[in-house]
Amino acid sequence: MLKNSPNMLTGTITVKNDPRLTPLGKFLRKSKLNELPQILNVLKGDMSIIGPRPLVPFMLKHLPEFKETRCLVRPGITGLWQIRDRVNNTNAEFMIRHDTEYIKNYSLLLDLKILAKTPIVVLTGEGAY
Repeated sequence: MLKNSPNMLTGTITVKNDPRLTPLGKFLRKSKLNELPQILNVLKGDMSIIGPRPLVPFMLKHLPEFKETRCLVRPGITGLWQIRDRVNNTNAEFMIRHDTEYIKNYSLLLDLKILAKTPIVVLTGEGAY
């Protein structure tokens, strides 16, 4: 874990101009190829293709009610937050609205809409760093 990260307690450590990233790392992140290893987690049954983004437990520590709600579905590689508001990758609270909406409206139709929109977002780099 990075010390003194501005998002250490409430969010992610992904930052727009992350000085730790090499040119290859920037390409992998921008193209979303860095997400491919998660397919192994889907095959193991630990994740779903569509669902709320998995978070590190400390990110939910101060949000016990949301943590309980979020655990109702498997985490996913893509979801509402990724296709709508990925540019707001600053903390877990930005994801809550989208994750809660997904959980409340969980359906095959919603999953199909997310699945259809995901390649467009990935290919256009919409909301990506």
